[in-house]
Amino acid sequence: MQKEHRISTAIVRKPPKSFKNILTKNPYLNKPDWDLATREHKRYITALKDAGVEKIIEMDLKEEFPLSMAVEDVAIIFPGECVIITNSNDSARINEANDIKEHLYKNFPKEQIHIFSGRSKIRGADVLVIGNNVFVGISSFTNNK
Repeated sequence: MQKEHRISTAIVRKPPKSFKNILTKNPYLNKPDWDLATREHKRYITALKDAGVEKIIEMDLKEEFPLSMAVEDVAIIFPGECVIITNSNDSARINEANDIKEHLYKNFPKEQIHIFSGRSKIRGADVLVIGNNVFVGISSFTNNK
């Protein structure tokens, strides 16, 4: 029988106003709407609480990191097992990963924290966990190194 993984801790960060200046290459998407993103963030926190998440770590808003509300891209957490700080090939997100380290070291045992480096690139959005299985998709942000 598979062990059920229950998410007990979440790390979140409010969308910065700089989020609205992000350009998308997808012609079918509208320009980001900061007001809408802020309302959705509040609903996201409510949904986490409703789902039984016991501890929500709210990181300070950082205008210099326009995508920083997507903390799952730079830190992948496997509850009770390990935390992976990603190594992005997106130069704008490298400093963001460095910024999140301090929050992780305050909230997780140091021996559980692992940092990707070198040629290995991974973005948390490319990781899917189902039960005890971890699937990693290859994308322009994640390689097979």
